[in-house]
Amino acid sequence: EKFVGEMTASTTLKDQPFVSRGNAPSISWHPLVDAVEEYMSNEGDIPDRLKILANAIEKVDQKFLHYRFGTTPLESKRVALASCVMARISKSARVTKMFYQSFHSFFREQLEVFKNKVAMSQEEDENEGEPEDNNQENEDSDDFLWQKDLEVLGWLRKGGLLRETLTKAIDESILMHVKETIAFEFENPMFESLREWQEQVVRPWVQKLMSTDDDLEDCLTVARAYVTVRKEEIFDMVADYPDSIPTIKELQSVLMITHMHRTVADALRETLIRRLNHTGANTLQIIDVYINTIKVLRILDPSDHLLTRVAEPVRQYLQGRQDTVRCIIASLTNAEQGGDLYEELKRQDAKPLEDITLDSDDEGDCLPDYVGNQLWQPPPSIQQTHPSFLNRGGSGKNSDILAMLVSIYGSKELFVNEYRLMLADKLLSSTTDYNTDQQVHTLELLKLRFGELSMRACEIMLKDINDSKRTNTNIRSFLQDSVVDAIMLSHIFWPALQREPAALKHHPRLQYMLDTFGQEYGRLKNPRKLEWLYPLGTVELELDVVDAGGHTVTKNIECSPPLASLILHFSDRSQWTAQDLSNEMGVPIHMIQKQMSFWINTRVVKVIILPPDESSTKTRMAYVLAGHRDDKSEASQALRHSASSDSPNIHEEHFMGGGGAVSFTAHEEQEMEMFTSYIVGMLTNLGQLPLKTIHNNLKMFVTGSDVKYSKTPQQLSAFLQHLCRQETLECGPDGMYSLCRRKR
Repeated sequence: EKFVGEMTASTTLKDQPFVSRGNAPSISWHPLVDAVEEYMSNEGDIPDRLKILANAIEKVDQKFLHYRFGTTPLESKRVALASCVMARISKSARVTKMFYQSFHSFFREQLEVFKNKVAMSQEEDENEGEPEDNNQENEDSDDFLWQKDLEVLGWLRKGGLLRETLTKAIDESILMHVKETIAFEFENPMFESLREWQEQVVRPWVQKLMSTDDDLEDCLTVARAYVTVRKEEIFDMVADYPDSIPTIKELQSVLMITHMHRTVADALRETLIRRLNHTGANTLQIIDVYINTIKVLRILDPSDHLLTRVAEPVRQYLQGRQDTVRCIIASLTNAEQGGDLYEELKRQDAKPLEDITLDSDDEGDCLPDYVGNQLWQPPPSIQQTHPSFLNRGGSGKNSDILAMLVSIYGSKELFVNEYRLMLADKLLSSTTDYNTDQQVHTLELLKLRFGELSMRACEIMLKDINDSKRTNTNIRSFLQDSVVDAIMLSHIFWPALQREPAALKHHPRLQYMLDTFGQEYGRLKNPRKLEWLYPLGTVELELDVVDAGGHTVTKNIECSPPLASLILHFSDRSQWTAQDLSNEMGVPIHMIQKQMSFWINTRVVKVIILPPDESSTKTRMAYVLAGHRDDKSEASQALRHSASSDSPNIHEEHFMGGGGAVSFTAHEEQEMEMFTSYIVGMLTNLGQLPLKTIHNNLKMFVTGSDVKYSKTPQQLSAFLQHLCRQETLECGPDGMYSLCRRKR
């Protein structure tokens, strides 16, 4: 240390004499200093420059060394020379960096040259048979002359001047070769070929450099390089599942060698958060990637330790999305496209979800499970040598994918209710098709997973469809000319459906057919009677329309009963104003104008301009059948474009018969209204409360009653805001809810 300090303190090496201990004489010059200066000023190749230093080591006389730095004279020379080099290059950070960078590049270049020679030698072996060993050994010895100089200098030994540089160069070369070989190649295993390359190229090259038994295993493994490359591609492997199964199984075996499970888990966790947890990602795509993540991580780690660590951010994000349950149920029951969830539903070894009652808010706080008289034991660790590298493990309950998706919300009631809504919409979307074989099959599969009692309402809904088919057949046997087909619903078991305005009056011809059918039903099913849901029906009309050329064209149009009533009025009178139709049907004028655009767009009706009447000086618009007059009707084209650009509100869609059969808004409001009394009583007794406390109290107090509370905090927040708009509650700037002041 004193030697290096003395050399570093001088401005130039030649200006500083070596100072010895005790009475040893001082000298003003040293051969090693001269060699270092010559090395630094030489601009030749590294092997030539190394030869200068090696010759200086061999030629320097021991009398020039007044310090003993090692157990042998050679060792003392090596340390002295290394000290001179360090003193010379440490004057400038740039010089120091250039010194190590030059050797770093040199080592990588030499390894690349050796790799190319091995490849050429292998090609010659394949094409010409056995190579000439003597010539090959001579060529290798010529290529490694610089290695002998490094051996004389001792710079590659443990703690040597270039040992760390050599290790980094080898690591980078291995990593680059591994990346070039396996990048985004997921269908074929590649690790064994990499190990062969390591044994044929890297290890022989390092052994030629190291004359001793120094251990360089830290830089000689392609396993760590393999995991380093694959952790950057783990998301693509998940997205390409199951095509990437060979690579995933190979990665699992390599992880058992390197124990880099945490590295892979953290990389996948960060990528999932960045790629999935944002509003631009589609919910179905998030669910598909989440399912693939479960399958991939269960190959890498059957004990679910990695899965618990990686999947938690995605689970929490899915819980906050409003359409997550709907998308899960849609995929679960989609028999036409199949998919992972539908295949999961069809599993023969799947167990019922009766035990999935763990709420996501309480996850991790459950007590140990007892099976018989034995305490439940966790699955074995994926690292026997490091069993505690993850703090959290799998719960052991979520034995399949469907159970894990249900456990996101902690209750299966949400999924059962969502399926009930979707089933109702699907059954009523086609009123002429009574084929429910696929729905029955799906329902039986769901009953095995969710329980028969939970799916009781859905079973009755399917029974209503089948009973309606038989009832229609019986009624038609008495009403030979009836053109009415009806689906009779047990409204107690069906969700809230679309309804028409209470004051709506249908055309007498349409109403007569419905009343006749209803009377016959009442006679057969006394004392039951029918209550018609007109927006859900479909009327098939055959209309004779006069086109622009004066020819009569027959059009077959399907529409809702309210729209059919509108056009049937034109069989009574050729011209109608919006006010007249409003008075006749009991519907507001703006809804009449909106719905008449349907008949204008189908070119059945057109608009004409009427002159001012006695009560007003303004022109008026009237509706007539297309081709009824030859008058120009410029208003029809403008109205057609206006109708196509405007979107009707929810009540107008129901009147028109658009949208689905189920009124999702009405259904949600109907469910949440049941909890209003609980919320009002809670705030009356406890005062101001935050959303989380209201949510937890509803789970506590409503559970066990006839009405079960299974809403998410997001759904409850939306309903509380609805109560605030109704002035039932009020929300302060701190997020605390309380009763509205005038309600207290």
